[in-house]
Amino acid sequence: MDFLSIFGSLAAIIAVVPIITEALKKAFKADFGAWPQIISWAVSIILCIVGYFLNLGMFENGTWYYALAVGFGCGLASNGVFDIKIVEMILEAIFKTKK
Repeated sequence: MDFLSIFGSLAAIIAVVPIITEALKKAFKADFGAWPQIISWAVSIILCIVGYFLNLGMFENGTWYYALAVGFGCGLASNGVFDIKIVEMILEAIFKTKK
């Protein structure tokens, strides 16, 4: 998988978050309590903010608060709180965009 293709869609970002989270959990031995969820949320938000600052994929010409909202939505989906379709509907309703 190409690094830049990760930022092409919400589904791609959500698919990468657990991979990065697992690597960080093993590296920091943080596989207890709420740490896995905290790491997953942080990875989601940081990944989207990096995409925003580098103008990659779906964040190209976007705003910082859009990247933050997408990161929050990716955190919801990657932690199993919401389905990807629900996150997409929420983001479309808030930002009035069709991605």
